[in-house]
Amino acid sequence: VVWFTNLDHGRRHHPLRLMTMEQNIKFSKHKEIRGIGYQKYDNYDAIEVPYTIAIPSDYEGVMGVPVSFLDKYCPEQFEIIGNGQTMADELGIKPVGQKFVDDYYAQGNKGSINANWNNLVYSIDGKVFVPYQRILIKYKANKNKTA
Repeated sequence: VVWFTNLDHGRRHHPLRLMTMEQNIKFSKHKEIRGIGYQKYDNYDAIEVPYTIAIPSDYEGVMGVPVSFLDKYCPEQFEIIGNGQTMADELGIKPVGQKFVDDYYAQGNKGSINANWNNLVYSIDGKVFVPYQRILIKYKANKNKTA
């Protein structure tokens, strides 16, 4: 159980030390990134970052990160854009479409989705993925990045 708060505490202002996108692709211990790179969402202009430690220090756009990012969040380093699941309409996340739904069920997935469902999704080599809930973030400014 984790309790998130906006109360100030010491660790809240410690910027994450992160590698660049190129370094993550080359040296990451995570097979989802090493040698492959970052996936772009099919229905929103952002990249999928499966682990907080894999946030690239040199990416200027929006990134979808795990909810566990919140316990390492530094407000001087990152701007929280929103929750990719519950704020889909406000953020402009597009519906997945019928082709995604057909591919999803053809893979044997059993979740309840339809063509109007607007959750973050991506695909790799024809295989579709629905990541667990993501927080959408963006760097506040270059000066706050730590590589």
